[in-house]
Amino acid sequence: MEGNALLTDTLTDECDSWMHPLSTTRTVAPKTNWLAARRRTIFESAIKTCGTRGVKVVAYELTTIYESPEPALDAIRAYVHEQEWTLVDTCTDREGMTAPAIRRGWLEARRLVAGGFVTGIVTVSRSAISTADKEYENELAWLETHRAFLAHLPQLRTPSR
Repeated sequence: MEGNALLTDTLTDECDSWMHPLSTTRTVAPKTNWLAARRRTIFESAIKTCGTRGVKVVAYELTTIYESPEPALDAIRAYVHEQEWTLVDTCTDREGMTAPAIRRGWLEARRLVAGGFVTGIVTVSRSAISTADKEYENELAWLETHRAFLAHLPQLRTPSR
């Protein structure tokens, strides 16, 4: 009987800990939060390298053939102006959510980074790059190797579609 009581207590403790986790239980942040933090770190590092020569950026927007990129690009232009950055060019893709590696506009923005013409790419939101964590992470890694950044508009600035 004593053995059964011990087994019951053990099962009850396991169920209680599952149903009511202790405050010391570690909460794992979603990868999305980690990627946002990584983007901010890359941003801060790249901005420091600009020094007195100023920050030059390219605006990038991803849409479909059914919507104009202009409202988003206008919001990006206003944001860039407020930051006192220089907008060198705008690049767009209108094929919808495809892999960044096959989008002509995104590849043009990358070419401007690789050529040293800009230090950053500004988009309305992360979804302009990719909603897939691995693709987004790969683009961040590429930008980091080129000492460039990716900036997204603050949520209050995101244009309605």
